[in-house]
Amino acid sequence: MNNAQIRKFARYYLPLFLWLSLIFYLSSIEGSTNHKTVSVWFYIERKGAHIAEYFILTLLLLRIFVFHKKINKLRSFFLSISISLLWAFSDEFHQRFVFGREGKLTDVIIDSIGILLAVLFFLFIKKVIFAKEPKK
Repeated sequence: MNNAQIRKFARYYLPLFLWLSLIFYLSSIEGSTNHKTVSVWFYIERKGAHIAEYFILTLLLLRIFVFHKKINKLRSFFLSISISLLWAFSDEFHQRFVFGREGKLTDVIIDSIGILLAVLFFLFIKKVIFAKEPKK
């Protein structure tokens, strides 16, 4: 690999791999079997973390497909959403094998909220940035 390839890898792919690793690590942490003391705030925090994890994952994927791979916008969104959803399903499947954890379809639905918000955020930011650029 030459320096340009290393820089591209470090800029686009390394953050994605680190983020995927973090999601996997967090899913590997044993859960508590004592669910009687779970507060509403604890529940909101947990589900908010799901949304945030997949929001960031989807943005990292969009960044690769739109700016590095430079494929069309529709395909970029399709690939980013598909990969994020696939990771969400595999993450919940993985949790079925972790003590005190369970894989839930409802968590994938909550992850989907983060994915959708990331796409909307990306579209908004892209529109704001390109609206300020002078037209050619």
